[in-house]
Amino acid sequence: MIGFSVGASAIWNIADRLIDAQNQITAIGYYGSQIRNNLNVAPIFPIQLIFPQQEQHFSVAELTEKLSGKINIDVSKVPYAHGFMNKLSDNYDKAGYLEQVNKIRHQISTREINIY
Repeated sequence: MIGFSVGASAIWNIADRLIDAQNQITAIGYYGSQIRNNLNVAPIFPIQLIFPQQEQHFSVAELTEKLSGKINIDVSKVPYAHGFMNKLSDNYDKAGYLEQVNKIRHQISTREINIY
């Protein structure tokens, strides 16, 4: 699963109870700012959380610190703004978009993440 903003937060909110007996689930969540309001989630599948360099309403550094080291969570911060993956966003960043798309392609080709 890949989610952006509200979609990333939605994936996060089901990450501790979504069970798929047939396939291993993996997820990537970009700039899920509402994750900060539900830090007690303990994902049962691997989830990568990618946050922008800053957010207007909270400290990204503080949030990533709270999430770092938890089981099944790979958290990182990128030097782009919220919405950098969305070509219709004022914050779209072509270099950031291509970097992340290439990263996802690599993960699929090396089976680090599953595609169904």
